[in-house]
Amino acid sequence: MARRSKVTDIDVAISQILEEYHQSITDGMREAIVVIAENAKKRIKNDSPVKSGAYKKGWNVQTDPSRISVGAIVHNRTRYQLAHLLEHGHGGPVHARAIVHIAPAEQEAIKEFEKAVERIAQGQHY
Repeated sequence: MARRSKVTDIDVAISQILEEYHQSITDGMREAIVVIAENAKKRIKNDSPVKSGAYKKGWNVQTDPSRISVGAIVHNRTRYQLAHLLEHGHGGPVHARAIVHIAPAEQEAIKEFEKAVERIAQGQHY
C-alpha cells in the first residue's frame, strides 16, 4: 500500500539525494585531479632538460586542501625561475632556444581532465 508523504518529507528526500550526488561528484573530481596532476608532473619531469639535474628533480604537485574548491598545481619548487625561460626561450647576449616541455603535458592533462569529468558526471569512477 502506498505511503502518504508530506511535502516537507519530499523536500528532505530531494535535498539528501542532491547532497549525495554532490559529494559523489566532488570526491570523483578530487581523485581525478590528483591523478591527472601527478601524471602531468611525470610527463614534464621526463621531458625536462638536464644540466645539473636540479631543475628536473624539482617538479612537484601541490593540492588544494580546501573543502570548498578542488585543485592542484604542478610547479617547480627548486628552479621555478627557469620554467618560463626554458619553455619559451630567451634573448640576451646569446639567444637560447625554447625547449618545450610543459605545454605538451598541459594539453594532455586538459584532455584527460575533460574525459574524467564526463565519466564522473555519468556516475562512473575515475
